[in-house]
Amino acid sequence: RHPLLRAATAERAAFLRAGVSAPLIRQSETRVRDVQVLVTVKLPLPGPLPSAAAHQAALDLRASTEQVLATVGLQPRPVMAGDLVRLMSSLLNWGPEATWRERVTPEADPTRILREQFLDPDQGIEVDAQGLTLGECRVQTLSVKRFPDRLHFGLAARYLSDPFSGARGIPHNLLVCLNLHFPEPETTRTLLQTQ
Repeated sequence: RHPLLRAATAERAAFLRAGVSAPLIRQSETRVRDVQVLVTVKLPLPGPLPSAAAHQAALDLRASTEQVLATVGLQPRPVMAGDLVRLMSSLLNWGPEATWRERVTPEADPTRILREQFLDPDQGIEVDAQGLTLGECRVQTLSVKRFPDRLHFGLAARYLSDPFSGARGIPHNLLVCLNLHFPEPETTRTLLQTQ
């Protein structure tokens, strides 16, 4: 590799890395963001472990969900254990010495439960009456005051501020969650008919 290209790549990486924790433009509070859409599903199980039939039903639902997401223009890919550990680690560990900052490739220890791998040993979660603190980072929760009449694809991007002016929106790191509940159709129909 050419030394000039290598130096330019290193400088650009350092510039973007600095923009994660501090604004790149002094007049704006906007930071570098990695916008991701995660679709997770929680299926009801009759016991602690799924039966073979429940496992097969989950695989069928996964295949159809991935097909729907691909049809609407997303590029779905399954989240592997290493990806999940990397994602949760980057959300929960914000110190300058966080272990996820050192790894290029996401890794997960197959001998440990995944949830035990999210927090670094020196990181703590403190809960009090006013909210949550992750290390030195205070977590603020915002709730929807009024739901829109209609939703369109990409609506959540309005929560992000204008990257040039820093006006409107949330200029700092954020996590937007949307929970959808799809009740079992037959049970719901029966319940509605009895009312």
